[in-house]
Amino acid sequence: MMRSVRNLGSLLLAIAGLGLGADEPQRSDPDRGDDTPLRGSIHLRIDDPANPRRRSLRLDQPGALPLKARDRFRIEARLNRKAYLYVFWLGSDGKVAPIYPWAPGHWDRRPAQEAKTDRLDLPLPSDKAWEIPAGDPGLETVVLLAREESPLPRDVDLVKLLSGSPAPPRRTLDTAVWIENGREVTLDPQGRAAPGSQTRKSDDPVLRIRKLLQDKVQPLGDYSQAVLFLNQGGR
Repeated sequence: MMRSVRNLGSLLLAIAGLGLGADEPQRSDPDRGDDTPLRGSIHLRIDDPANPRRRSLRLDQPGALPLKARDRFRIEARLNRKAYLYVFWLGSDGKVAPIYPWAPGHWDRRPAQEAKTDRLDLPLPSDKAWEIPAGDPGLETVVLLAREESPLPRDVDLVKLLSGSPAPPRRTLDTAVWIENGREVTLDPQGRAAPGSQTRKSDDPVLRIRKLLQDKVQPLGDYSQAVLFLNQGGR
């Protein structure tokens, strides 16, 4: 049985969950070597202990959003070939929190040696989940960054680079938004990124997050994908 976990430090200061298993991106064609573009996906799979209709849903599936206090979630990431993977959370309060490969919520606990992988299912073990804590509503962002040749340099300060004023609550955001390599995309039925976006007003906080990812995150690696969604908050 899935058990919630609340000790993620001050990050997962606004988050927690369940679930697993989005379809994987198409893998590289071995006949073409490694010249195929690096592609991937990041998903939250949520579980509402109080509502059996909101169990093991990806954020792109009907009924998953908005997230609210005490919803549980797991994070799953896939890549079409192995790379060094990094996952972090941009909170609606403007703070940045580490998820992987750091110990969740602890920037000072990063492994001395990192290994390439093409999939993540977090948290470990698979019978655990994080939980959305009580709090105010806001726009949350979970980011996947991939590097093929070498790990992320240890002098890169993601907190300094990405922290900023919180995005205002966006109560009209009734769907999740995916941003791949700094560009907004849609998802196909299998949950994979496909070309497409929508027109947004200049004051839309999604645009602010998209520019932040394009300017600050994308230059750090070979591939990035982020998912933005409304946290309804609550007590």
